[in-house]
Amino acid sequence: MDKPFVIEFAGPPKSGKTTILERIKYCIPFTLSIKNEVSFSSPVEKKKPLKYMEWSANELINRIITEEEITRKQVIIIDCGIASQLALLDAFEKSGRIALSDMGLSDLIRKHLLMNLQREDMIVYVRINFSKEADRIKNYKFPKGSIMNEPFLQVFNESYEEVMRSLKKKGMAEILEVDGELDPEKNAEMVNKEIIKLYKKKRK
Repeated sequence: MDKPFVIEFAGPPKSGKTTILERIKYCIPFTLSIKNEVSFSSPVEKKKPLKYMEWSANELINRIITEEEITRKQVIIIDCGIASQLALLDAFEKSGRIALSDMGLSDLIRKHLLMNLQREDMIVYVRINFSKEADRIKNYKFPKGSIMNEPFLQVFNESYEEVMRSLKKKGMAEILEVDGELDPEKNAEMVNKEIIKLYKKKRK
């Protein structure tokens, strides 16, 4: 049996990636396994950024490896996978949430993530202009103590852009960019077509 085709859905909060993913799962012509964001089950608070990143990077990679070994599905979709972790780590650094004395460990986590990026066959990156993202989060109540406030989200959005640009420039990932401000139905239709095309190309 072929190795499952692994797709990451990436993008900042409220970019529209979950909306697209919800539509995709009903029309994609492959058997499908969807893995939720690792943060949903994290025992470590994001208020402790380095400990959180260390745990989430290891947990995410272990999940991908385990799912590749046990699943009989053709496609695995990871909600916020390795590229998303790289963007979050970058945002933690840029916002000063990781001390200079801890940068050595931060670099090791980044290298660990980059070494495993090849496990993903495709990244669907849903972009959004921060002003639009800010409008969408205006009335959203983040959990008490959440780091996801407007200043951090702006840095996070910028980190996503930088990380994706870098990965694309270095040819380290197959990235499909999607405008999260466009109609979600049309976006889902386009993403579905591109997934089918790349799946068939890689399975030749």
